[in-house]
Amino acid sequence: MAPSGKFVSRYIPVKYPGACPSCDEPNEDSKHFLTCPNSERRKWHAALETSLRHRCESVDTDSALLDLLLWGLNHWLQGTPIPAQRVPERIAHLLHSQTTIGWDNFLEGRGSKHWTTLQLQYLQQNHIEVKKKNHGLSWSSNIIRPMWDHSYKEWNTRNKARHGKDAEVKVQRRLEKAHRSIKDHYNLKPKCSHHQIENNLHIKQPKTTSTRPP
Repeated sequence: MAPSGKFVSRYIPVKYPGACPSCDEPNEDSKHFLTCPNSERRKWHAALETSLRHRCESVDTDSALLDLLLWGLNHWLQGTPIPAQRVPERIAHLLHSQTTIGWDNFLEGRGSKHWTTLQLQYLQQNHIEVKKKNHGLSWSSNIIRPMWDHSYKEWNTRNKARHGKDAEVKVQRRLEKAHRSIKDHYNLKPKCSHHQIENNLHIKQPKTTSTRPP
C-alpha cells in the first residue's frame, strides 16, 4: 500500500503532515486513505464495484462469490459489519476466513484460499467448461487487478488534494512546506525574537500569469 500521511510524517513531520488532505482526519493511515468520507474521494467506490462486477461476470464467476465480494468490500469501506444471514451456508466459511484475514488485505490482493476452491467447485457442479481464465490463479488475478487499478487512481486523487491539481496550487503548496520547514529550524533557536522569525519567514509570492483568454 502507498505511504499514507501518518506513515511519512514519522520521518519529517514538519514537511509531511500526517493529516488527511481531503478531510479533518488528523491521522491519515492506510485505512483512512481508502475510506476517506470526502465526497470526491468516495467516488471510486462505485467505480470499483462496477469494474469488479463486469470483470467477474466475464470470467464465469459464481454469483454467490460475486455478491460476497461486493458486499464484503462495500461494508468494509462503509465501516459496517456484513450481515452474515445474507451469505449462503455453503460459502459461510469463506466469509469467516476473509474477515479474519481482513477485507483491507483483500483489496491489496491477499485473499482466502477458499475463493479459488469454491469457484472451481461451482464450475464443475454446473458443468461449465474449466478454462485458464475462470479458475485458479488466473481467475483470482482477474479479480485483483481492478482493485489495484482503482486503488492507484484513488492514490492519484489523494495526491492532487495534497500537492495541488494545477501549477499555481502546486507552487503554493511547495511554499507552504518550505515555510513550515524554515519555521521548524528557527524553533531550534530560542534566542531569536518572534519578530525576527516572522520577518525571515516572509516569502514573496511569485507572480502568476493567467493563461485564460481575455
